[in-house]
Amino acid sequence: MKKISLIGIMLLICLASASAFETIYNVDLIFNKLDSSVELYAMNVFPWTATTPGSEDCTGIEEDYYTIRLESLDGRVLYKLCMKPLFTILSDPPEELNETLIDLYLPYNPEAKYLKIYQGDIEGLNKGQLKQREKLVVELKNNLCNNDGRCNNYETYYSCNDCNICSKDGICTSGSGDGCCDPDCIIDDDCEGITNDHDNDWILDEDDLCLNTNPNAAVITEDGCSCEQIKEALAAQGKGYAEGVLSDKNLGICRAAQAGAKGVLSKTGRAFGLGYSTTAGVFGIIAVIALLIISYCLIKKGKKWQ
Repeated sequence: MKKISLIGIMLLICLASASAFETIYNVDLIFNKLDSSVELYAMNVFPWTATTPGSEDCTGIEEDYYTIRLESLDGRVLYKLCMKPLFTILSDPPEELNETLIDLYLPYNPEAKYLKIYQGDIEGLNKGQLKQREKLVVELKNNLCNNDGRCNNYETYYSCNDCNICSKDGICTSGSGDGCCDPDCIIDDDCEGITNDHDNDWILDEDDLCLNTNPNAAVITEDGCSCEQIKEALAAQGKGYAEGVLSDKNLGICRAAQAGAKGVLSKTGRAFGLGYSTTAGVFGIIAVIALLIISYCLIKKGKKWQ
């Protein structure tokens, strides 16, 4: 029975890795346990092999659950997902957080106008009642493409004609040998010899809104601005700073960094948080615990036989 289970898991992994890429929304949300508020941290569009697991049957869910919906301009529900954010760090001992950051992968739909987050059971509610349950509304189309000829904010090559494969959009889309230096790629031979990064913050000057950034700053945004510079720009009400320094995205990144280096971290640093509760996640945790118990028992048994 155990062998069959392990083979099944390996087959699922192989099938997932072989899945065709589909365009998805990658949405990062900050959930606050104290006031039940939800804040947009980051968002973009790119090809991926899977979406966030969860349930589309949200009937009767409890108050600590949230419903994520993609809605059209006329209010049609194009997609929904209900999930429960968890506020626990897997440390020893476990630590409870007041805020947690959730990384979601939602199926892309060109008809989607809004991303809406509701708290608790909303099934059967009228518009007025829904409004009371509303925790966050994100206008998708203009945020993902405002057609101003500049690749900025949440725009990417996959969501907007304002961006091309060479644009600084947070996604590596260009390959070596195509004559285009993509600053988002770790390795791109077309970038060799390009030295227009005068403040050494790994953001090319053409994409850098803050040209005198301290390269050792704890957080540097995709626009090349440290949170210290963004704070100074905020105090100056943007005067003397490039347009875009005080974008919602930059402000959200720095608010999140300030809010808690525990749990509300950049994508590279939140591996120890339990982001959300799903059946797959629960079984994954149970499987890990079971393996640890089995290993412990085998070690003890081995010592007994010695």
